[in-house]
Amino acid sequence: MPIPRSFQKKSGNELTGIKWNGGGADPFTRERPADKTGATLLKDLLFCGICGRKLEIHKRKNGTLLIMPCRKVLPDSGITCNNQGVKLQSLEEEVLQQLQNDKRLQWDQHLQPQEQTSILMDLHERLMLIEQQLRENKEEQAELLEPALARKLPYKLLKRVHTRMKQHPILQESRDKIRKQVRDIATGPQLDVKAHRIGSFEHFKSLPAEQQNEILKQRVKRIYYVRVMPKEIRELPARSPERESYPFDYTIEYF
Repeated sequence: MPIPRSFQKKSGNELTGIKWNGGGADPFTRERPADKTGATLLKDLLFCGICGRKLEIHKRKNGTLLIMPCRKVLPDSGITCNNQGVKLQSLEEEVLQQLQNDKRLQWDQHLQPQEQTSILMDLHERLMLIEQQLRENKEEQAELLEPALARKLPYKLLKRVHTRMKQHPILQESRDKIRKQVRDIATGPQLDVKAHRIGSFEHFKSLPAEQQNEILKQRVKRIYYVRVMPKEIRELPARSPERESYPFDYTIEYF
């Protein structure tokens, strides 16, 4: 599955500062807080294989995590993206199987110099975007906090203030982790072996999801996911066997 053309047109500073859906995060940005779903193996790595936008993960009341349908408007067409969702676990199992057998990952090997350079560039881009999100978050809180304290805001905006306040420390933590990664890689011969050695695949699988995700981000740039259903399948009940078993495709983009 090729990388979507709509995404290939966007890179670097072209993405910075773009507002979507009335002031949300840039849909092409990799790094975002996961305060509702918690850390997962594929956090920040899932992108739509049709339009290139970042995919969202939703947590059901029973704890099941779902990759949500894309439903973004396709560039220059006005047509809604038809990329359908799936249980996150289904994709994670497929990805883990591919990672185990992928020779490009070279389990138990250290990062090579060219990989370090590529990862450093991505870390700096992620850091720039997170710092931008922190600034915007702080500005929005300052703008809404006074009327919120005076109880002059509708419930929807009060909830938004609460969400922004919860997101701020999560973003700060992500920023600090990335800064540490940059420092570790930049030390050259003093490179932190534990932080930048993949280890065996069995050891990788035994790690908590947050650590798996951080290790994966050192080697994997994005995962493009596609599941386009015919109309007759899409109109079936969400839990019908035919719809649940409908196949999906994905492509891993490495550094």
